[in-house]
Amino acid sequence: MFRTTRDAAIPRPAFLCEDVQLWSYIEHGLHVPWFYVRLVHHEDGLQMSQMLMLSKVETLQNVLTEKTSTAWVEDVQLVSPSYVNKSDRWLMEPLLELTEVGNGPGKAKSYIYRVLGDRLYTQGQTDDVTDQVVCTIYLAKG
Repeated sequence: MFRTTRDAAIPRPAFLCEDVQLWSYIEHGLHVPWFYVRLVHHEDGLQMSQMLMLSKVETLQNVLTEKTSTAWVEDVQLVSPSYVNKSDRWLMEPLLELTEVGNGPGKAKSYIYRVLGDRLYTQGQTDDVTDQVVCTIYLAKG
């Protein structure tokens, strides 16, 4: 979840549509991983990128399923707190794979993140995956 205050609002330039609000900063109040996603649009011979800051795995899944021939996710960065990445600070790293592990419908879900360097980070209970449902949510290109 990202949040902001009205003090962070920036006046909207005239060329932006009225439903767009600009912010000078946002806050991420929870110490949980989030995603920095590069979404590419290709139209009339031009390729443009926009960056999305996604706070939930479900939101990332939705963005990934909206892929078309002219718009797609180019890459994903995992932004993880120290307790996840086992360092002394937050890290932003290229995400290579995101796997969901669960005990079936209605049960708690856990996630395994594979980042550059083939390091694995886990969120939730992933100790015994032998009888658990495994689903790949994201797999980087190449």
